[in-house]
Amino acid sequence: DFALSLRRRLASLGYFECRTLKLVSPAQVAQDWLPLRPGLGPVPLKNPLNDEQSHLRPSLLPGLLATAARNVRQGT
Repeated sequence: DFALSLRRRLASLGYFECRTLKLVSPAQVAQDWLPLRPGLGPVPLKNPLNDEQSHLRPSLLPGLLATAARNVRQGT
C-alpha cells in the first residue's frame, strides 16, 4: 500500500504524523481564524451533531500549534 509505505518512509526520516479534529466550534473559529483571502471563511455545517463541532476547520495551523503546546506542557 502506497500510503503506508510513504508514512513509514517519512517516519524513518524523522517526520511525525499529527491528526487533529476536522470540525471546530464557532468560538474556535473566531479565536483562531485569520482570513488569508477576502471572501474565504470557515464553512458552517448545515446539520451539525453539536454546537462544539459546527464548522469545518479553515486551517491546519491552529490545531497543530495547540497540539505542540500540549506536548510541551506534558513534556512529550
